[in-house]
Amino acid sequence: MITVLNDVVVSMIKAEMAWQGLTQLDVAIRLGKRPEYIQRRLSKSVGLSITDVEEIGAALGVTFLQPVRHTRQRAS
Repeated sequence: MITVLNDVVVSMIKAEMAWQGLTQLDVAIRLGKRPEYIQRRLSKSVGLSITDVEEIGAALGVTFLQPVRHTRQRAS
């Protein structure tokens, strides 16, 4: 269950990044972290913590309900 949830959140993060036209490097810079931090989490070699999710969401300027809204808006 946790792995599935992690996969869903990673997919949401990637979708939001694509929607905003951001790279992993862009997000790392916004977070003030090394690019490897984002790469490891988005490649799923390191699971996302709640803190990771909150920080990445803040760097993207979204909560994790918003990527779903963007996807729905584009689909309609």
